[in-house]
Amino acid sequence: MSTEDGSSKSIIKLLRQLGLQLSLLARKQVQLVQTETAANVKSETAMIIVYVLAAGIGAVAFLVIVTTVIIVLSYLVPLWLSALIVSAALIICSLILLFTGLRRSVRSPWTRTREVIRSDIKMAKEGFA
Repeated sequence: MSTEDGSSKSIIKLLRQLGLQLSLLARKQVQLVQTETAANVKSETAMIIVYVLAAGIGAVAFLVIVTTVIIVLSYLVPLWLSALIVSAALIICSLILLFTGLRRSVRSPWTRTREVIRSDIKMAKEGFA
């Protein structure tokens, strides 16, 4: 009977240890998700700021184009050409900002978290096999 008591105590001890390790693993996973989410939010915030700038410049470009049409219809003099050049320059700036924002967007969120979870699952499977 004493050997059965000793083995059941060691099983209980192992189960407690397993519970503690699983709890620690879960806390670490949550911490990793929080850290990675904060980094993704920071990146997306920068992208949104660039989009807002692109939209603002696009709105100004639209107003300049409208002004150009008014000038052309009013005077029919070369003044419209300068306004058209300014409009084109503003549109080019807007497109550059738009593509800069696209490059800054998060392509694959929680990459590191998924790698760690896959690794943990693989270790768990190998441990039980």
